[in-house]
Amino acid sequence: KTVMCHGAYIRAKKTNIPFNLTKDDIPDIPDVCPVLGIRLTVGTRDTPRDNSPSLDRVIPVLGYVKGNVRIISMRANLIKQNAWPEEVQAVADYMKREYARVIAEITEADASSLDEPSE
Repeated sequence: KTVMCHGAYIRAKKTNIPFNLTKDDIPDIPDVCPVLGIRLTVGTRDTPRDNSPSLDRVIPVLGYVKGNVRIISMRANLIKQNAWPEEVQAVADYMKREYARVIAEITEADASSLDEPSE
């Protein structure tokens, strides 16, 4: 908690965003990321991984202030970094739509190639 709080303080100063946390304001690290459902593993600060715990600013523009921080995975935090919920939803909608199109096109192309005589 002390390391996370200090890191948040440094980032807040560097980016000129509000900060009023103490280590007691940092939530306990959950076993599983509440966003992605992956197991969180504490490693070293120098080598964060997708499943490393990360201090999330729920509403980024509010800064590191009491009540606005949660612990989620680094992966989830990178996905939502500086994005509004509508933007994240738009990206998810796009991915679902385009993945489905690509799969349909590939499947159709594979099926039609089976009908063509080989030389």
